[in-house]
Amino acid sequence: MKNVAAIGATYCAVEPTTLAMKEKAFSLSGDTFKIKDAKSGQVVFQIEGKVISLHDKKKLLDGNGNEIAVFAKKLVSIHKTFVVSRGDEKLMTITKKMAFMKSKMVAEVKNLCSDGREMKIEAVGDWRDKNVVVSEEGGGILATISRKSLNLNSVAFDAQTYYLQVNPGVDSAMIVLLA
Repeated sequence: MKNVAAIGATYCAVEPTTLAMKEKAFSLSGDTFKIKDAKSGQVVFQIEGKVISLHDKKKLLDGNGNEIAVFAKKLVSIHKTFVVSRGDEKLMTITKKMAFMKSKMVAEVKNLCSDGREMKIEAVGDWRDKNVVVSEEGGGILATISRKSLNLNSVAFDAQTYYLQVNPGVDSAMIVLLA
């Protein structure tokens, strides 16, 4: 499998990586949460969102709290679309689409591992988004995202845990943004 990076090649691991992302449905801090290495428990990324934001703007931070990228919803578009950027540089566009009994997101990225060659990445899941496969359009699997079924603990504490299995050579920051 070839290397694929849209946010940064430094976020590509040489071995498979599993990240755990615990998301709360209702939070006073907006969409703010941490993404941890599932084995070590170390914070790898953070998402920082605001409770009220016109563009649904969020920041992707590294484990130390340094800003990596910003993603914001386009106000006018046929499908729900997010633009990911760093400063004035557009890194990728993510468009959410619905298909019969499936959810689908398409990301248009410039692959930093192949001289900025443009490519499309698809994230396709079942209608409940319990299992999602992220792959290069017409190519191999880059990552999988799975969510545990609702149980008493997740309902009582209002949290959903997603596991992101990222293949070697794939930008884990990019996969976090697709989750």
